Amino acid sequence: MKTISKLEQLVEAYGFEWDEFKESLDEMDKGAFISLLHHAKIHAEAGSKIENPDLFESVVMSILVEHQKELQQLQGRLL
Repeated sequence: MKTISKLEQLVEAYGFEWDEFKESLDEMDKGAFISLLHHAKIHAEAGSKIENPDLFESVVMSILVEHQKELQQLQGRLL
């Protein structure tokens, strides 16, 4: 059984704060929003290694890392 980090719990709670926003989105955008939060959870452990982590910065950096990976994969397919 995987142990959930404190930062991962905070990211989960952060997502709940955005529930009204998420519910106002159409289905395609809602799926994209859920995917963004999933990206943040994937890298929660890395974010917890920062001395004084700011939750928003950790969420955004995690999303950027995943988007960069996806961009590199797409570029690799095109070349």
